Amino acid sequence: FLLLMFIMPAITSSSISGERERQTLDLMLTTMIFTILSNLITTVLFASFFGYDIAMEISEMGKMMTQMSENFNVQLQASLDITGFLKMIFVLSAVLTGVMEGIIVHLLSNFMLKRMKIKVAPPKPLSEIMIPKALAYVCFLLFIASNFTSRLATLPSWATELILIGGVLGALVLVFFGYICCLVYGAVRYHKNVALFVILITFLMLPIMLPLLAIVGFLYVTTDMREKILGR
Repeated sequence: FLLLMFIMPAITSSSISGERERQTLDLMLTTMIFTILSNLITTVLFASFFGYDIAMEISEMGKMMTQMSENFNVQLQASLDITGFLKMIFVLSAVLTGVMEGIIVHLLSNFMLKRMKIKVAPPKPLSEIMIPKALAYVCFLLFIASNFTSRLATLPSWATELILIGGVLGALVLVFFGYICCLVYGAVRYHKNVALFVILITFLMLPIMLPLLAIVGFLYVTTDMREKILGR
């Protein structure tokens, strides 16, 4: 059942318009949307079926966070609604999981579509993947602002939660492009795949590597770093 829930959206999205050729980005985005909806629906259905109260569990998690902050003498912002923040984190985790599953399912569906003799546009090389500079600036500002929410006591709780969530999303986008920058640099300069090396270093030096990759990703998008790496 779960296999069908994750694979069928990819196949359906490729044939929903009756065309034999689809743009790779459109197909992947459609797959992600179907997968995110599947995650949210199955989470709610499974919770109802097994008698799992999501709201109560989130409330208990909020109490645990408050207790842990008191035990470790960590001061949480007074205006922060922990329960509301955890609810947003819950939805965000479902969305991010759907995005990751969508990418995996998209790659699998491409293989299956080729076996079915359905033409699919080839994916772009990593060096051609890019976002608008304005979006990179927004992600960077949210990433910076999320680290200073404790000093913004005058903000309402909903604004603090939005900044924190935006900071997480912004950091993920920038880290992603920082990772791409490392891969492109390794492929051009050393003609090697440095993916496993970058992942290993990131896990070993997580507190340092995440902000470093975010900064590298920001510079990769907003400056001519990519052109210099590619020798253009």
